[in-house]
Amino acid sequence: MKIGILTFHCADNYGAVIQAFCLQEYLREVGHDAHVIDYRPKYITYAYRIFGECSGNIIKHLLRSCIVAPSRFKKHFLFQRFRNNHLRLVNLDFKRKIHDFDAFVFGSDQIWSPAITRCDEIYFGQFNAATGKKLISYSASMGTIYDMGERLSFMYGNCLKDFSAISVRENTLASYLREHYRYDVTITCDPVILAGKQVLDKLVVKPRERSSYVLLILMAGDEKFIDYAQIVADRLLCKLVILATYESVMQPQHKKIVSPESYLGYIKYASYIITTSFHGTALSILFHKEFATLKRSPKLDERAFSLLKGLGLEDRMIEVGQFCDNIKIDYSQVDIKLGKIVLKSKKFLANNLGDIPLKQTQII
Repeated sequence: MKIGILTFHCADNYGAVIQAFCLQEYLREVGHDAHVIDYRPKYITYAYRIFGECSGNIIKHLLRSCIVAPSRFKKHFLFQRFRNNHLRLVNLDFKRKIHDFDAFVFGSDQIWSPAITRCDEIYFGQFNAATGKKLISYSASMGTIYDMGERLSFMYGNCLKDFSAISVRENTLASYLREHYRYDVTITCDPVILAGKQVLDKLVVKPRERSSYVLLILMAGDEKFIDYAQIVADRLLCKLVILATYESVMQPQHKKIVSPESYLGYIKYASYIITTSFHGTALSILFHKEFATLKRSPKLDERAFSLLKGLGLEDRMIEVGQFCDNIKIDYSQVDIKLGKIVLKSKKFLANNLGDIPLKQTQII
């Protein structure tokens, strides 16, 4: 089948572009002609503009924008290079019913998050080009069930009826869709886990660090975790490497201008990882790293906790001040559980996109 993927590939966000690549490559691996639809809504691209969007004092905004502009420009260049080199991008006229796509796969990532997409009808298959085509959601997410509102509830009830199959990432969303709309919903894994380490290894660029390091993947607003990460690094007799996923004015030591390929490299070769992000957690597991996922709030932690709970790794989500660096993860047991999740996800795609023989699930 010729398949069009609709996801967040245009965001200068590590998890977004890597998961888009992984879903594309898995579908190609099992025999489909998969492409990423080059849909670039302004509410996504505007967030990554060189000078950003002013939400306060114009003078302070311009001053900060001038300071971070060089790093933003370089980062955008690195992400655009990744998209051009690794994603099979194709344009689609959403208004035309005549085209050669057989199916559209929506996801993964937070395509149904009202805080991000504002209930964009495109991500619910509400466009002419989808008429008569097979529509499937794969590991779609709304980020957190706490964001459920009247508009999103309406979209779920009226738009997902057109889908031939629905799969989501979190148990909370699956339970909601089953209970309120009686949909048959499958829990599937993120595309980075679906595709596996063997696909990601093709992208990895090894960092030039000469000594062992603890990696802190730092998101905006999480600077309070730096002191904690330094304590962990000292306990492990390692240096601390901070990889910020945002542009910082006050923290020039953050390694904020790295490509998605280098981002994967920093994760793969770290001695220990501290993160607050879902994909930081998922990739740590995939590369068999010792790690800790720090709690922020029930709303922000929902995606990562759902993944950890399914693998019996709930104890890896901790409060600042707690430590689990002296407890090793038994990845032989984690891989057994992960393998079952991956196989279930592969069966979901095989059953709904054609009868293609499943290859043996490989985690390591």
